[in-house]
Amino acid sequence: IISRLLAPFAPFISEEIYSNLSRESVHIQPYPRPEEIVYDSDAYKRGSIIKDVIKEVRRYKSELGIPLNRAIAGLKIYDEDGLLKEEDLLDIEKTINSMETDLYRERPNFDLKVVDVIPNMKSIGQTFKGRSKSIVELIKKEKELGRIEKGKKINIEADGEKIELDDRYYHVKEEYVTAEGTEIKLLSINDKLTVAVLL
Repeated sequence: IISRLLAPFAPFISEEIYSNLSRESVHIQPYPRPEEIVYDSDAYKRGSIIKDVIKEVRRYKSELGIPLNRAIAGLKIYDEDGLLKEEDLLDIEKTINSMETDLYRERPNFDLKVVDVIPNMKSIGQTFKGRSKSIVELIKKEKELGRIEKGKKINIEADGEKIELDDRYYHVKEEYVTAEGTEIKLLSINDKLTVAVLL
């Protein structure tokens, strides 16, 4: 039906497509009538999800300045409703240029890991004035020792004085990681569909 619809506008490609299905020419076939076109709601839903997955991953690549045609290590698609089929992965994989794409029927379960701690120089400077440099160094040391967690206070000692710092004095950056420790980005497509991007 599609090649018959396209025939008046794209004659050569329609003929090529139709010749793989029939010995006759597409150009001697009648133009499709509306009752011939069957609406497949399942295919429509799947197509819409595929489009949304591709759009979100491309947007993420663009935000990072990654060329859209550059390959990524992989995608892990978590489809709790089971709408996508294995055959849909090829379309996603080829369009995104993913080395590997896996489909799961469960909610993703990844750990958050602190990847960076950025001192808030304004707050530190206002509170600690001349001791700011040593406070920043102590925050960096706490980060290296793995003692800083988002939303929790830390205790440091500067010039013999015990000081309690909270997240007014630093920003904690966290990323999701796989069981192997690889950093990933989780993209929420909808309530029941999440994509994990491995760069």
